[in-house]
Amino acid sequence: MTLSKNFETTKNLVAKLASIQRLDKDLGDINNKVKPYIELNDLIREISPLDDYIQESAKWNACTNCKLCETRVKVVFGGGSVKPRLVVIGEAPGPNEDTVGVPFVGKTGSFFREVIEKVGINTEEVYFTNAVACIPKDSISMPFRTPTAQEISACSGRLRFVYEHILPSADAVIMTGKIGFAAWMAIEKNDQSFVDTVLSAKFSAKENLGWHVGLPSGKPAYFIYHPSYIERQGRSKTVTQPWIDDIKAVRSYLNDKQLKNNTDRQTHDHSGVKNAQG
Repeated sequence: MTLSKNFETTKNLVAKLASIQRLDKDLGDINNKVKPYIELNDLIREISPLDDYIQESAKWNACTNCKLCETRVKVVFGGGSVKPRLVVIGEAPGPNEDTVGVPFVGKTGSFFREVIEKVGINTEEVYFTNAVACIPKDSISMPFRTPTAQEISACSGRLRFVYEHILPSADAVIMTGKIGFAAWMAIEKNDQSFVDTVLSAKFSAKENLGWHVGLPSGKPAYFIYHPSYIERQGRSKTVTQPWIDDIKAVRSYLNDKQLKNNTDRQTHDHSGVKNAQG
């Protein structure tokens, strides 16, 4: 009797196994047919942001919103990943950037890139841009200067594009120097008069350094001294080390955020498997 029951149980298990194998084969066939469409959709998602970016960049290459268009060599729209983990906002292009059309490649910019790489932030996952896209000069023969509030406002539409199309992929922002801080926070607040507030004599950069959270975008932004300030201080350890520590704080946040995202993704995947089995 026991042998008979065992035989029946074995037959049932074999039948169920065969059924599962047929189902797996059917699902495999479906996946093979659907896979090209999934891959095409993924490719479209990758290309679309880049296509939008190229079109927007081309539009700004012809910008005449302010007089800086008269003395620039190239518009420095921005550069880096269009789906970044980190967005960096600087002040303005210098002579090197003006020549090649790429941000943060001059002496100061290269120094900054080296530092963020050394602390563990991959620059290939960063989007770099500035408060203004053109080198601020009063004439071709004059040295570059700090951009004015009017020039920052004239370039705000470009930062608005970054805010709406680049920032959503990022986990955080670094604002370098009070110009970068003023330009980005004006976008967050949707209030260009904030630039005048920051550029006033009463504004204290030191008192505003660090994290700024609870912003409309939901992306925390860290205000640090501009790397050119560190350069002007001769990269003295008393000034440079706290500045590097600030950048490390951003790196720690990015790492924690990535860990949480990975954990959430694994939990979601595990939940999906359990639901499928149920």
